[in-house]
Amino acid sequence: HLLLLISTMSFSSAKALLSGEKMNSMLSFIRSIRIDLKSELLHQRAIPFIPILEDAEPGQFVGLVTNSFAQKLATEYSNTFSLHSDTSRPGTNVLTLTVPISKSSFEEMTAKVASVTSSLRDQGFIQGWRNELLPLTETFSVKPKLLLERAACPYFGVKAYGVHINGFVRSQAVPGGLTPPISHIWVATRSKLKSTWPGMLDHIVAGAIPYGVSVLENVVKECEEEASIDRSLAVSARPAGAVSYAYLDENQNIRRDALFCFDLELPPDFIPKPLDGEVERFDLREVDWVLERLCNGHYKPNCNLVLVDFFIRHGLISPDSPHYLELVGSLRDQDCA
Repeated sequence: HLLLLISTMSFSSAKALLSGEKMNSMLSFIRSIRIDLKSELLHQRAIPFIPILEDAEPGQFVGLVTNSFAQKLATEYSNTFSLHSDTSRPGTNVLTLTVPISKSSFEEMTAKVASVTSSLRDQGFIQGWRNELLPLTETFSVKPKLLLERAACPYFGVKAYGVHINGFVRSQAVPGGLTPPISHIWVATRSKLKSTWPGMLDHIVAGAIPYGVSVLENVVKECEEEASIDRSLAVSARPAGAVSYAYLDENQNIRRDALFCFDLELPPDFIPKPLDGEVERFDLREVDWVLERLCNGHYKPNCNLVLVDFFIRHGLISPDSPHYLELVGSLRDQDCA
């Protein structure tokens, strides 16, 4: 039935010339997950988190912590966290690990911070616990300072990394022997039991990159776990760059993410199957259907960047559409590292 559907659908392979209203809609959703990490307003409500103060260069930080959370940590967990004067910004503080901890080993620092985050979870302060450790680092390519529970990352304003995979299908019939255009995209509907963005539309596969797992290994792992995509098919996913963003989440914490984007062309007769309970169902949708939902806010916010990037790279949005360059420029912030 899928083969018949794809081969008989009528669609245009031309680039879509979108209205100013639709382009503005996409821009508004992207801007909703975009804050300026250098703005004075942000630094009035948050302070830098620098785990090992003596290792930091002027102006460098690993995370951004709200003033109230920093005070809570320094007061209730003073054996692990301390406040110090910020020499680069007179009159303000930075949050650090206490000196004995900051001179500990990688494993000891991870364990000490884990005891704090576990306590905050037991208080109900940190919710959506994942039992998944992510590297705490300034950039993706440097050795992490320690490991941090995934659910705690926004509270410390540290950068997290993930993979998002665009699963798509091409038309089966194109005259002249040309490469068939992309006709359909696989769309996931998130489980209504998810702690974040329940019931919203999502990519066929997406997930955070845990410590000790390479980007490509994580793609294969997530494909198998989330959509029952066999390794032999998952390894054909093509790396296609990255997007990044920072925004205030529902708890007014600073969430900072960089997402590695992949394109995975799937056979017309392939049907993904939910496996880990995070997805309610998968649907194969026409490109225009996806674009319409993208403009109307049906997708989980960070999917907007990845999908817009996909549409632009594959020429599915005309460069003559209003605000095209603004849309292109909105896909990555200055912190994409």
